[in-house]
Amino acid sequence: MKQRVVSLSDFGPAENMSLIETDVPTPGSSQIVVKNNAIGLNYLDTYFRSGLYPWPNNNDIKIPGSEGVGYIHAVGSDVSDFKEGDRVSYVTPVGAYAEYAVINAAHAAKINVEVEDHDVVACTLKGLTTHYLLHLTTKVTPGMTTLVHAAAGGVGQLMGQWGKEIGATMIGTAGGPDKVATALEAGYDHVIDYKKDNFVDEVMKITNNQKCDVVYDSVAKDVFSRINGLP
Repeated sequence: MKQRVVSLSDFGPAENMSLIETDVPTPGSSQIVVKNNAIGLNYLDTYFRSGLYPWPNNNDIKIPGSEGVGYIHAVGSDVSDFKEGDRVSYVTPVGAYAEYAVINAAHAAKINVEVEDHDVVACTLKGLTTHYLLHLTTKVTPGMTTLVHAAAGGVGQLMGQWGKEIGATMIGTAGGPDKVATALEAGYDHVIDYKKDNFVDEVMKITNNQKCDVVYDSVAKDVFSRINGLP
């Protein structure tokens, strides 16, 4: 049986991807094959596509994509937690840009609730990232003050909602009035437009010079420049 996949001919720009036809994969002993209903688009995908991250397999066809949702088409011989027909969500380094994705069974989760496919793929990988940031990297608790850079991004918006639910004071930074509005809608108590204001000075005003309990920085270079007063 044939399927359509997105094939990466060489590392580099998006133009190196094309739609081709190939065989539906057969799962290894600890793998499952998922017939995708929807796939997610994540910034992580660009890291593998560009070659910034090393490609994790030696398959003849390089298929990008890190997230999907669908029904299990086939299971490997050692897989006991899933069966054909189960609806699952999964994350994987690469391989999701396909009608049928072969992934490690350990990277999938069964879906037993009513939720739209596109809602699942919009938040699974980003939600896992948000979870470990708020609960494992630092355990955020009620009353803590947090600063989140890139608050209007996918993870940033989930951080605002989740942190507010925990009971923390959520401060975000974003670039421009539209992104500031997006972050405020996501639950942040304060959002600083870093294109207009010095976020260090603004944070000190908001916290009465007490600073923050934790800062989440997914930007790095530009943020460090502003902290140290560099051009």
